[in-house]
Amino acid sequence: MRRVFSAAFASEDPLPGVLANRLLLDNSLYRVAAWQVVNTGDTYVALLSAFVPADAGSKELLGAIGDVARAANRVEEDLTGGDCF
Repeated sequence: MRRVFSAAFASEDPLPGVLANRLLLDNSLYRVAAWQVVNTGDTYVALLSAFVPADAGSKELLGAIGDVARAANRVEEDLTGGDCF
């Protein structure tokens, strides 16, 4: 499996409950992707991740990359008003 992901939000503090709940609810919008929070040691990052079979063709892989990036960018724009990632 290959993991495709895109960040939408980062903070030195854990995500506020309202934001975490919003991302959990947003998970129901995706068929093969889901939001997760990763702690990198000093930063909490909200990532939209999808798994693509290792033997997927280039069309499927590029489609997943584009879908994940666009979805994460929409949420990032909504949360931050900009494009940080």
